[in-house]
Amino acid sequence: MRVNRPALLVILVVGVAIGVHALGWSGAFTDGVIKLFAPATRFLRAWRASALTKRQIPSDCAITRTTLQSCLNNRPALLAAVAERDLLRDENAALRSLLKFATPTTTVVAAGIIGQSLATAEQTLIIDRGGRDGVTMGSAAISPEGILIGKITELRPRTSVVRLLQDHRSKIAALILNPERSRGIVEGGFGAGLKMKFIPRNERVRIGDQIITAGLEAGLPRGLLIGTVAEIENEAYQPFQQTTVAPGSDTQKLTTVGVLFVAGRNQ
Repeated sequence: MRVNRPALLVILVVGVAIGVHALGWSGAFTDGVIKLFAPATRFLRAWRASALTKRQIPSDCAITRTTLQSCLNNRPALLAAVAERDLLRDENAALRSLLKFATPTTTVVAAGIIGQSLATAEQTLIIDRGGRDGVTMGSAAISPEGILIGKITELRPRTSVVRLLQDHRSKIAALILNPERSRGIVEGGFGAGLKMKFIPRNERVRIGDQIITAGLEAGLPRGLLIGTVAEIENEAYQPFQQTTVAPGSDTQKLTTVGVLFVAGRNQ
């Protein structure tokens, strides 16, 4: 009588399984089987994942190369768009800021800076507003924060020249916001800084005091901030004291300025 070995093997496995279950060893037996075949299972999973990856690499690489090349081709245009966006954002912020300084007697016209003098002593800006836009000689030019940076000294139909406070030809009547409201003249020609001269020696001036326009000149209303006192020179043998003035605005960073029109004075 021939023995059917496969059938016998199946019967044997079933019998062992029934016995293990009857003895309550099924959990340990299952864990043992899982641990026994774990290396083979990990190998099969890794092989399958590798096979899938190899099939996907060519198409994925093609997509990546195409996308990368497209990004490289569009980079200059994207950079230009970002720069234009940032410039427009800054200009809009400056325009909104300038509008705050308009009053019933004062009008503010925004102007873009289109040129700047490179000379050390003669410091000027060229702006894109001129006589046809209502700009007049002597009008005050202010930063978006409302700080005086200079005044109009040359007028053309569509452009104007702003003589900055730092220019060696610039002289502005000013006063210090100290108890005595000391008066003097703010002059340029000292690099990035300014000097306020002809301050009475007996009046107390402190570092950090603000200096504003005195309102004694046509086109320059009283109260525009010029800067703050940085140093004080009060020598006994001099008839007046003077101060070094830190300008309130950095003109090197400006792209937009405001031109003030004072009612009854810009004629």
